[in-house]
Parts: sequence; C-alpha cells; structure tokens
Amino acid sequence: MDRNDFFKLLKTGDASGAYLFYGEERYVLDVALKRLISGIDPAVRELNISYIQEKAPAGAIIAACETAPFLSEKRLVIVGFIPRGDDGAAIAQYIDKLPGYTALIFEPNIEKADKTSTLIKALIKADRAVYFSRLSQSEAAKFISQQAMAHGAS
Repeated sequence: MDRNDFFKLLKTGDASGAYLFYGEERYVLDVALKRLISGIDPAVRELNISYIQEKAPAGAIIAACETAPFLSEKRLVIVGFIPRGDDGAAIAQYIDKLPGYTALIFEPNIEKADKTSTLIKALIKADRAVYFSRLSQSEAAKFISQQAMAHGAS
C-alpha cells in the first residue's frame, strides 16, 4: 500500500488493524501518525495511546492491543521496532485477531522493509505495509499546500 491509499483510509475513518510504516519520506510518515493520533479525543488521548519503544515481548504488545479504549471508540498502539523470532511470529499470527477498535502501527524508522522478517512478510501479504516514498517536486508542492490549508494558512 502506498501513502496515498493510507491517507484515503484515514479520511474514511477505517484505519484499524496492523500496519508497518516505512520509507524515505519521514515528514509525510509523521503526518500520517499525527492524523491517527488526532482521531482520538484529546481529553482521553493519553489513556488510549500506547507507545512501545523498547524491545518488548509479543505478550506486552498484544496486551496493549487488547486493552479496551477508555471513553473512546479507538485505541492506538505505536511500536518503534520490529519484533523478531518467536515474538515476531506470534504477532504475525495475532494481527488477524486484532480488535476492531485498535490500530497497531509498527514504525521502526527504516527505509526498506526486511522481507526475511515473519512479521513484515505477514504485513506485506495483508497489504498493510505502507511505503512512504520520497515526494516528487509537484507532490511536495501539493502536500505543502494541503498542510498549509489544513492549518489555516495560505
């Protein structure tokens, strides 16, 4: 899936499930994350977003995903690494069982997907790997214009 397909999902509000975010265009990737975060009411945002930056076992990631949202319809779990070995395999099996209220985002700050990882292969197969390719000049101009309008600037 490319970034444009993911932004279309965000517009429809149907961005639940597991996703891998990767690619060269970090700014656009960060905007996608911010849009996911902004979809959760600021009053209860801290209670409904889990950031897992340190290597954690599969059980901890799954527990974060299974936690019911508090006074919200959505829960967001952002993982800053790719689980490997048995943990990666366990999460690869789990992604089809994710609750509908959870969006699980793997955002390991990589430019290319390691296709030897069981988890990454599963996300690619499910069309849940979102590649943020470098913007062309015309795409960048359009994106900047959209961002300016969204923030009330001309």
